Amino acid sequence: MRLRSILVALLAVLALVAPRHALAAEPQVTEARGAIVMDGQGQVLWELDAYRETNPASITKVMTAMVALDSGFPLDATITCVDVDLGDLSQTAGYVAGDKATLRDLLEVALVWSANDACYQIACGVAGSEEAFVALMNAKAQSLGMTHTHFENCHGLGGEQHYSCARDLALMGRYALANYPFIAQTVALERITTHVGKVELDLETTHKPISDYEGLLGIKTGSLLDDGSSFLGAAERDGLRVYTVVLDCPTLDGRFDDTRILMDWAFANCSTVRLCEEGQLVRMAPFAFDARLVCPVTYLQEAEGVRVKGMGAVTFRTTRASAQHLVAADAAYGATLWMQGSRLVGASTMASGRPVMRPLAVNPFLLPLFGEGGQMGGSPWA
Repeated sequence: MRLRSILVALLAVLALVAPRHALAAEPQVTEARGAIVMDGQGQVLWELDAYRETNPASITKVMTAMVALDSGFPLDATITCVDVDLGDLSQTAGYVAGDKATLRDLLEVALVWSANDACYQIACGVAGSEEAFVALMNAKAQSLGMTHTHFENCHGLGGEQHYSCARDLALMGRYALANYPFIAQTVALERITTHVGKVELDLETTHKPISDYEGLLGIKTGSLLDDGSSFLGAAERDGLRVYTVVLDCPTLDGRFDDTRILMDWAFANCSTVRLCEEGQLVRMAPFAFDARLVCPVTYLQEAEGVRVKGMGAVTFRTTRASAQHLVAADAAYGATLWMQGSRLVGASTMASGRPVMRPLAVNPFLLPLFGEGGQMGGSPWA
């Protein structure tokens, strides 16, 4: 635990001293008042007022699905519906008290067709009440680092204290697709067939206008009369995955137009780079208790990131956990951040291993010490 805390602290220090540069070329969104492009590692590629708080509307349903799946309630278990009136302007599938539906059916109707009543039935069926379920949603949001988010209901239909921001929603979308196969599969569907009561319904996805976008993975639309339209999107091409959020677009089509602009920009200007491998040898450091021995220092995590064209070189900056040149075995050694201007590309921590006999010829200074850095691989990466 102490090793982990030391290395986390080192990464935080490095992030503070990283150089700052402006992005050379930016996407030109036309309607969104808040927007973001995030890569598959959770690093921001571009943002516009990404911490501006607004009602996420039906994008809320992604959190509803995660909390429902976290509960352990079986997907094919039956939920008996309760009475609910969400108003005339609410998109509903038509569930009434006494109807039977599986959690699977309700989640599909909520995520694909964005039915608010499906979310309410999920909340009551899983947690006993919407209030109890929403408490779980807010706890989940905090655990994901969604610091500008608070949920007041399970569907996104109004609420003065129901808000999020582009950055938080991108984090949520990335986590949902990476950790919930059911959500990833469902938000990619273009249509579903289900039963509500005794009626069979054929329902199309609410993001159908952009479903033909190459590599689109989903995931969720949002729309409110007073807060405009929004879209949390994800797409992947040639191994590069991006997450986009556009918020508060004045028109329904604007959310899809701006999403295309963001995704087109990302795929035209960004590429994946491998920074280091887990277990990769960094250096051989002198062992503190025997001059004949050295300890291998290796990266503890593989690191991969995204390079943005026209933003300058990918550089690295390293620091050590201790000012001492000698090291103990199995100890925190340091951390490396790879940066492109002010943007974090990736990071990895290092630790020393068990001591071995010093080779006859070894360079113990393979890695720059505290305060030093350089360009990745010595190439311009421009």
